[in-house]
Amino acid sequence: STIRRISKINGKYVVDETWMARYKEVVDWAVEEGFYVMVDLHSDNTWLKEWDGNKNSEEYIRFTDTWKQIADYFKDESEKVCFETINEPEFNYPTKNNTIYDMLDAVNQAAYNIIRQSGGNNANRMIVFPTYVTNQNPESLEDLYNFIKKF
Repeated sequence: STIRRISKINGKYVVDETWMARYKEVVDWAVEEGFYVMVDLHSDNTWLKEWDGNKNSEEYIRFTDTWKQIADYFKDESEKVCFETINEPEFNYPTKNNTIYDMLDAVNQAAYNIIRQSGGNNANRMIVFPTYVTNQNPESLEDLYNFIKKF
């Protein structure tokens, strides 16, 4: 049977505890073997494409609820565990006033704030920020550069 990784329960998005425990077990095995591990929203992020740029939208709330749980769950992991805010981000509904880069900056900033405020080793944990669709075009790189300069 397939585990539904994220469910909406009482108005909050909740990551399945059994799945999260198994995920952490595999992360711990890799760290014990001397590997560095990147934890991110990878195949679980296709729903974020539907985000309309509004921070009250379900997709944004799901993203932030998920990161709150991941950050808390892994806050005591070693420095060999890093986070990537989102893998290959894509948005179907940008607008003139809310471009794909505005949307990406918003989710990157939200994840960054959640991770840094969650305590433990997350105060200094490596965080990887992707470009839009993890593309190396000059516009995507410039947006990411300008985002990172704020720190």
